[in-house]
Amino acid sequence: MIDICMNVSEEVSLVIDKGSINSRLSKIEQSLKVLEKVRKAGFSKYNSDFETQLKAERALHISIEASIDIANHLIAVKKTKGLC
Repeated sequence: MIDICMNVSEEVSLVIDKGSINSRLSKIEQSLKVLEKVRKAGFSKYNSDFETQLKAERALHISIEASIDIANHLIAVKKTKGLC
């Protein structure tokens, strides 16, 4: 797992919710595994199978939401600590 606080000051790292960030990173990793399976199945399967399309779209959706959640959390922490 990525340590999101590795280059952040001690003061800020006390506010960062590592559990929440790690949970979202885990969702991204799981979604990437699904996307890799879709990629390995090939474009013709993706193009012809609606369920495969839904899997790929949902995995992307989850990954994007998790990324935005992480970014919003880090921005909120920086604003709280007056770092932005």
